[in-house]
Amino acid sequence: ANKGIDSLNVVQIVATDTMLFAFTPANLFVSSNLGASWDTTPVGAFAPAAAIGSSLIARSNGSFALSSDGGASWSIRSAAGDIVSLVSNGSDLLACYGTSQCDHYVLSSSDSGLTWNLAFNGDCTYVYSAATDGDYLFAGTGPGFATSGQGIFRKKKEDTSWSYPSSFPYVPLGSFAISSITSSNSDIFISTNEGIDLLGQEGIGVFHSSDYGDTWSTFNEGLTALIVPQLFIFQPYIFAGTQSASVWRRPLSDFGI
Repeated sequence: ANKGIDSLNVVQIVATDTMLFAFTPANLFVSSNLGASWDTTPVGAFAPAAAIGSSLIARSNGSFALSSDGGASWSIRSAAGDIVSLVSNGSDLLACYGTSQCDHYVLSSSDSGLTWNLAFNGDCTYVYSAATDGDYLFAGTGPGFATSGQGIFRKKKEDTSWSYPSSFPYVPLGSFAISSITSSNSDIFISTNEGIDLLGQEGIGVFHSSDYGDTWSTFNEGLTALIVPQLFIFQPYIFAGTQSASVWRRPLSDFGI
């Protein structure tokens, strides 16, 4: 499905209510026919990006920019620095930043990126991923100077502090980082990037919690690769993209969803 795309290095795909957007390192392409053909947008925008209903928010010239017309025009929302990932839930946004060793944090926005507030500062702990289900914010961290801060953190939107579910397995996580978080109401899924755990095992696969992270279980049956950089929910499945260049899926009904 590459008709019209001038580069096969596609770093992110985002779906709004009406269109598909494909980001390459140099250009942004848009499709209104489910990827049968693509057109270049006239104004440059770059990943990471996220959908807000029928609009798209992305980086453009060092700022967050919002487009409501398929990328034809953009309105500047606010400044944007070195973003690791951008997550949306309705008009709520989470932006993970990563610059120097002690400058990894998460900002949140409830007005489609117009204004931002500090949502997480890991005190020199690397923040690799974030997610929101509307009620809770989740931050996935990894090895940093504060080794006790590795793992999954959460807080309710109205709270001022974060909690660390002590029941999470592999505490601390050795050299792993929480590379992906996805949620379906109270059900939370996380996966990790490349690394070695404290038992010498490479990759620990996918973890699931049905109670907002209070308790966790592994669900790796059938997976031949336990390094899973990316998870994605698309009913009725959860998909796992692995480092071995393969994509796996599992019915959400296996998790009681």
